[in-house]
Amino acid sequence: MRVPAHRRIIPPMARSSFDLRSWLLRGVIALVAASFVGFGIMTWLDGQNRTARVEELVQEASDLREFESDLTGARARLEEALDLDRNAWAAHFEMGRLLRALSRDGDAAAAFETAVELAPEDERAPIWLYLGRANQDQLKATGKKRFYTNARMAFDEAQSGPDVAAQALCSLALLEIEARKLPNGERYLRRALEAFERLGRDYPEFDEIDVADYSKKLQTMIERAMLDKEKKSS
Repeated sequence: MRVPAHRRIIPPMARSSFDLRSWLLRGVIALVAASFVGFGIMTWLDGQNRTARVEELVQEASDLREFESDLTGARARLEEALDLDRNAWAAHFEMGRLLRALSRDGDAAAAFETAVELAPEDERAPIWLYLGRANQDQLKATGKKRFYTNARMAFDEAQSGPDVAAQALCSLALLEIEARKLPNGERYLRRALEAFERLGRDYPEFDEIDVADYSKKLQTMIERAMLDKEKKSS
């Protein structure tokens, strides 16, 4: 008599073989999953180490540029940092400062533009300030109007950072005075003076800055701007 297929009994050996294959499959799946997790952890750790090394190199470059005037050593460290991470905005920013120190204002501006694109929004104000200065330097060197426009735009953007707003306004005032727009220059100087005094009050970490001395310098600049304006009108 033929037993219907749905009522057949699987022999014990066959059942054991089936269970063994199942467990082997599960083991392979678990091993693969563990490998992916391990790879992910190693990748994360490598990223953390890379980020830390980039930050270290940028700081070393900044110290060499600022305190030892070793621009060659500073550049070597920045190039190493960018080889590790082309999207390290701080490395591009520091490279721009270094190139500006070398009077390579066009290259410096390009580095600042890259930095401002990559940086978080709350880190952009100082970059805008330096980008404005790089364009201001190019304006002095070439007299081309587009550098005046670029510098104005960058200084306007830099005012979003309370810690650099006073410097941005002062740079903007100088830009206007150099362009013989004396009323604008005087107005921005007064705003710079107010911003700088506010900075000294609101940010204790800036206590080391001699607010009174800087205020005197700005007042002198205002007086000169007013005298220039009077001479021009007479």
